[in-house]
Amino acid sequence: MSENGKISAGCGVSSETVARRRAALSMVSPTMKALVDVVWVVWSVGASIYDYFHTSAMEERIYALENAITFHQCIIGLLSAGLALLFTYILLRKH
Repeated sequence: MSENGKISAGCGVSSETVARRRAALSMVSPTMKALVDVVWVVWSVGASIYDYFHTSAMEERIYALENAITFHQCIIGLLSAGLALLFTYILLRKH
């Protein structure tokens, strides 16, 4: 809960979920409200850490893929240049 007594919606939480949580908290003791808030915070932090690690791993894979694509583009460029030189040699040799 925030300082003004309102429940803040975490990442990706709908207003309907917040409304249901607010209604549920109005029927419980302050201790239970605090416990629910602690669980909510721990869950949110855990989800954020999980997202960070999986995003970092995904970014590393994307970086490796970009490197592989760049390497293959260079190889394709060299092969294309070699093929163009070969055709030029064949055409100039016949004349």
